[in-house]
Amino acid sequence: MVNEIKTKEPATAVYRLFGFDFVSEYPFSRLLFKEGESLDGLSSPVHIVFDTQPPFQVDLEFGELIYTNPFSFENSESNVCFYKFQTYHLLRFTNLVDFFLRSNRIDCRIYNNYHQPLVEDLFLGAVMSVWLELQDMPVLHASAMVINGQLAAFPADSGNGKTTLATALLQAGHALFTDDIFPLENRLDGFWSHPGAPGLNLWPDQSIHFLGDSDFPYLPRNMLKPNKTRIPVGRDSFYNESKVLRSIYLPNRLEPGNRNANIKIEPVKPAEAVIELIHHSFARYVMDRLGWQARRLEFFARLVKQVPVRRLLYPSGFEYLPRVTDAILQDLERLKSQ
Repeated sequence: MVNEIKTKEPATAVYRLFGFDFVSEYPFSRLLFKEGESLDGLSSPVHIVFDTQPPFQVDLEFGELIYTNPFSFENSESNVCFYKFQTYHLLRFTNLVDFFLRSNRIDCRIYNNYHQPLVEDLFLGAVMSVWLELQDMPVLHASAMVINGQLAAFPADSGNGKTTLATALLQAGHALFTDDIFPLENRLDGFWSHPGAPGLNLWPDQSIHFLGDSDFPYLPRNMLKPNKTRIPVGRDSFYNESKVLRSIYLPNRLEPGNRNANIKIEPVKPAEAVIELIHHSFARYVMDRLGWQARRLEFFARLVKQVPVRRLLYPSGFEYLPRVTDAILQDLERLKSQ
């Protein structure tokens, strides 16, 4: 049984994120571009409410436990639990925070204000990936760049080079589209995506290489992965409009012993490409528990018929990145002419 409690409406700061207008009073520490201070002209904004009081009194017996998974932060063991109720979903990080997900509102109950910095990283990562999936927008774990007007995505597991490639392309003068969360929407004229938060999460060696070791100690940390630094990206280097997807590159960074290997970009067969995209789906285990395997399989099967999926093989090492970015640019030019 769920009894709604009247809660304070958020202030009218409006943000554009993943193709939606979000209204929130939360003081985001991460750079998010404000789209205005008024609700005028917004058709159906999504309200985000961060509070220490629950928006509902929840009886878990009236919900269906869909998914559970171990989760740890700063040596504190917890569980991630995902519940389905009649009118909303509950994503619970036990003893940390609850997120109540509806199509037009996301409520957050923080158990302890000590964890408030962590909440923002959870919201902009795992929580948004689940919420977008519930809006029927499959999400890839990918970085994406707008390169000479064309949107290219780089899906990969953590540590396999997607953010390194994005940062190298950013330094080469191209625009960041998103890092980590890459939602997809099938429209009549193709597969579209929507830009995320204007920033990158870099490991220490990446930060030192791209930014220099003098700035590294003073960079803000990602609270979920404290060894990573959060690098904001300004408006001039960020593409903040929805765009049709032109190509997908699957990074395959070769071991240091293969540094004499050539940089190769080769097409991936459709069946293999579908498997790769399912593997790199951000919230696939949650969606599988909801029974969405068939619809996601059909979605990606349609996508690979329209969007080229390429495997990018390149030697490990920052010194090779200029050649890698050149190879990507040349490949996109060839695809453009086809």
